[in-house]
Amino acid sequence: MSAQLSPSPLLKAFQDSYQELVRFIARRTGSTHDARELAHDTWVRLAERAETRETEPAPHEGAARAYVYAVAENIAIDHLRRRQRSAERFSPVAVDIEAEPPSHGPSARDVADGVAHRQALDAVDAALRALPPRSRDIFLADRLEGACHAELALRHGVSVKTVEREVMRALDSVEAALHRWRGEA
Repeated sequence: MSAQLSPSPLLKAFQDSYQELVRFIARRTGSTHDARELAHDTWVRLAERAETRETEPAPHEGAARAYVYAVAENIAIDHLRRRQRSAERFSPVAVDIEAEPPSHGPSARDVADGVAHRQALDAVDAALRALPPRSRDIFLADRLEGACHAELALRHGVSVKTVEREVMRALDSVEAALHRWRGEA
């Protein structure tokens, strides 16, 4: 059994202006097919409103028609927003023709970068191992632990100026190792 809705002024206004309403929505969306579906959605929204507000006084004909168009326009705007979000979310990504095709394993470029990084780290490690133990300890505590120079001076029994010199010596050694690794003079 289907329930019968009493003819409300809103549904009557919708029925009287259906063709004009579809054209109105089609101008907003650019699609007659979408306009028909959105007009149907408008009718559903109006029917739900008529069903839940039976005790409201009936608006006059001009106000009912304006309300129908306002509902239709809001539904069309929502539709356009959803379509825009879908287009943004699912738009094809520009393809770089020169890029390597995707693969299941690491690319040759990734492997080469990994090897180059490993070689650079080995050069830095060798430079740090070549430093005197106190210089290496001060440098690593300064750079890795973030210890302040005054604390390092107390820890190693030297002046703050000596700590600064040791850090600079280690930095110079690391920089020289990286220059050699790059093949620079």
